[in-house]
Amino acid sequence: MLGFTGTGMSESSQKKFAVINADDLGLDSQVNEAVISGIRQGFITDASLMVKAPACTEAVAELKKIGFTSLGIHIDLDYILSWSSPGIEHHSRSKLGRLLNQKEFTQILRQEAGEQVSLFLSHGLRPSHIDTHHHVHGFVPIFEIMLELMQEYLIRAIRFSPEGYSLSTREDIPFFAAEFVSMESKLQAKGLHYCNKMIEGAQRLDQVEAGFNEIVVHPAASGDSWRVKELEILMSSAFQEIKDSKGIELISFEKMIVLS
Repeated sequence: MLGFTGTGMSESSQKKFAVINADDLGLDSQVNEAVISGIRQGFITDASLMVKAPACTEAVAELKKIGFTSLGIHIDLDYILSWSSPGIEHHSRSKLGRLLNQKEFTQILRQEAGEQVSLFLSHGLRPSHIDTHHHVHGFVPIFEIMLELMQEYLIRAIRFSPEGYSLSTREDIPFFAAEFVSMESKLQAKGLHYCNKMIEGAQRLDQVEAGFNEIVVHPAASGDSWRVKELEILMSSAFQEIKDSKGIELISFEKMIVLS
């Protein structure tokens, strides 16, 4: 439970910490180049690896070259959910909701997610945290799968947004306050770690608050213009100036666990 101890707020929660976490590592060479460069230069402090993506093997080799072997697992369940690019959902949300309430369907999701965790570990990597492509663990049944995996594989941290998850190219993940309160309570009861706030995009660094924040970024050296723009922001003097002026300390998920 981040930012708190059994007796109240910790000293760490009074400071401003930000995990700059790059998603989609392994997607392609352009993403790999940007993320690895950012880790080397220190403006990216963590990453989430897509273990079945085309350039995963390349990413793992580059990570090992720089001794960066503790990072997140970016579970990708899109093809089972019938999601495809750009922003296409082949099931209506009501149909998807019915599927997610079927044991047979969630068993397929569980098997696939477990395979991805096993594949991650087979590369000799240590999971600092777990998250999902397009934040699909905002759906309660998938969140429950993540909890099972965390317990089975001793993963201590997860991406969690108490305020819900919005998606730029799709309908947002459904947000029901009572469900998210229940999810957070389960994380706390199990002693699992998560940031107090999740922020999408490097351009929102100024929204960092006291406590632990995760800034989710998607940089690339070339290709998609929005990814290239994100890398430019991360490398800019303005990004550094905001970090310094707000007294933000950049950390990894691994360090966040130690501090919390």
